[in-house]
Amino acid sequence: MTIPNSGNIRVETVIRDGTLTVILEDLARGGAAPVLTYRVTRPDGSPLPRWLEQPSSDVLVGRVPPASTSLDLKIEVELSDGRTIVKSIELDLVNGSVRVVANNRAGYAPIFADQLQMLAAVGDSGAADLAKVLESTNTLQ
Repeated sequence: MTIPNSGNIRVETVIRDGTLTVILEDLARGGAAPVLTYRVTRPDGSPLPRWLEQPSSDVLVGRVPPASTSLDLKIEVELSDGRTIVKSIELDLVNGSVRVVANNRAGYAPIFADQLQMLAAVGDSGAADLAKVLESTNTLQ
C-alpha cells in the first residue's frame, strides 16, 4: 500500500509461517525528494515490540506472537529536502494488510488532505485526481 500524502512511500508486508516482514519503499520519481531515513516506533514514540527487529531503516522482521492480531506503528520519513512526514499505520498480523490511521490531534477531525487521500485510496477517481494536484502544490507560507 502507498501511504497517502507521504511523498509516495509504499509499505509492503508479507506474513509467512508466522514471520512478518515489512518493507518500506521510496517511490519518489522525477524531482520528488527521495527518502534519507525511516524511523519506525509505536504510535506513542516508544520502541518497537521486542519480537520485531529493524535490521535496516527500511525493513522490519519478526515472529508474530500467538494470538496477536494487529500492530500499530508510527513511521517518520526524513526526505532529502528537509521535510519530515509522520504517518501512523495499523498492520493486520493475520492477513498482512496495512491501514493508514488518521493522525488525529486531541480529538480533532482528520485534516482535509488525509480525508481526501482515504477517498482516493478506495477508488474515488475525482478524489484521486484532486489529491495528486494538492500533493504537487506547496503549502501556504
